[in-house]
Amino acid sequence: MQGNALETKMGQTFTSTWKVNSVKADGSAEMTQRIERVELALDSPLGEMKFDSDKKGEEPDGFLAGMAGALRALVGADITLTMTPKGEAKDVKVPEKVVEALQGAGGGAAAGAMFGPDAIKSMFQQSSPSLPDRALKVDESFNVKREVPSPVGTMMFDTVMTYKGPDEKDAKVERFETKSKVTLKPNPDSPLEIKLGDQDVRGEVRFNREAGRLESATTVQNLEMIIKIMDMDLTQGTTSKSVTTVTEVPQK
Repeated sequence: MQGNALETKMGQTFTSTWKVNSVKADGSAEMTQRIERVELALDSPLGEMKFDSDKKGEEPDGFLAGMAGALRALVGADITLTMTPKGEAKDVKVPEKVVEALQGAGGGAAAGAMFGPDAIKSMFQQSSPSLPDRALKVDESFNVKREVPSPVGTMMFDTVMTYKGPDEKDAKVERFETKSKVTLKPNPDSPLEIKLGDQDVRGEVRFNREAGRLESATTVQNLEMIIKIMDMDLTQGTTSKSVTTVTEVPQK
C-alpha cells in the first residue's frame, strides 16, 4: 500500500585476484581477474537470506535459492581484459562456459541483469575509471560515462570527476570526488512504466599513481524510482553503497 515504507538491505562482496600477464609497448597491460569468492546477504520483509560460496553444503533459500547457480558459476571464473595506461578496462571477455552457466542458472531476469555477462563486464569497467592523459589542476573536472544493466533497464551514468590532489596521508595516491547524473533506458519488455525521480549519487576514487592502478572507489547512491501501475504511481527509494578496494598480494 502506498505510504508504507518497506526496507530491504542487500550486501554483495566479490573477492577477486588480478594478474598481469604481459605489458605492451604502449603501456597497456593484458590481465586476468579471477573471482575467488562471492558473498551475498539480503534482509527484507520476507526475512534474512545469505549466500557464501566458501561455505560448501549450505543452500540459500527464498529469492537467493534461484540465484545460487548463477553465483556459483562466477567462482573460479577467469575474466580477461586490457588495462590502458589511463586505468580504463577494455576488451573485457567472460569465458563462454561461464556465460552458458549464467544463462542456465535460474533466478529469472533479476539474476540475469545482476550477474549476467554484461553486468560482469560493467562491474570490472566500473572498478577501473578512465583518467585523462594530461596533467590536472586541483579542482579541475572531467566526465566519464558508463552503462549498467539492471532488472528494470539500462542505467546510464554521466559522472563528473573532480581532481582534489594527492592524499594528505599518502602522497602517491591521487584523490577524485565524483558526482553522477543517472538516466534510465527502460527494458522494452517490462510490463511496468518506470521513471527516475530524485537522486543523489556521489563518491570518491583514489588512484595509486606509482602502481598505475586503482587504490579504492566508493559510491553512495540514493535513487528514487516511480513505478506506474494502472493509474497509480508507486515511489520506491533505494540507498546503496559500493566499495572497491585493491591490495597487493605478497609475492611467494
